[in-house]
Amino acid sequence: GIKKNNFTFSSVLRACARMRDDGKCGQQVHANAIKLGVESDVYVHCGLIDMYGKCGLLKDARRAFEMIGDKRNAACWNAMLTGYIQHGFCIEAIKFLYHMKSAGMQPQESLLNEVRSACGSQALESKTDGMCTGY
Repeated sequence: GIKKNNFTFSSVLRACARMRDDGKCGQQVHANAIKLGVESDVYVHCGLIDMYGKCGLLKDARRAFEMIGDKRNAACWNAMLTGYIQHGFCIEAIKFLYHMKSAGMQPQESLLNEVRSACGSQALESKTDGMCTGY
């Protein structure tokens, strides 16, 4: 059979993110990752952030993001930002950009463009105190 390790879990989580089952597949994979003791791995956590974000379970994505702590890499940061953007949480996305910046991380240029598109209205710009233009 297939060896269950951090790389296989992150691959399966990517597949779960593409399913239209409201995150049920990913939640089961997450439970197995905990059971097998690989949940704390950075690749698994990035997969969890990506999967929960794409499934619209942003509180779970953020919880996974916070749990990984100092081991966060650019992929984890970008996965969390993508979740906010894909589900229309523009203000959270902009705040997260500044959180990224203060942590010394640089988002992918394509994500910056998506945030700029999402916060393009003047009404939203005023709600965010011009944060979108300062990045």
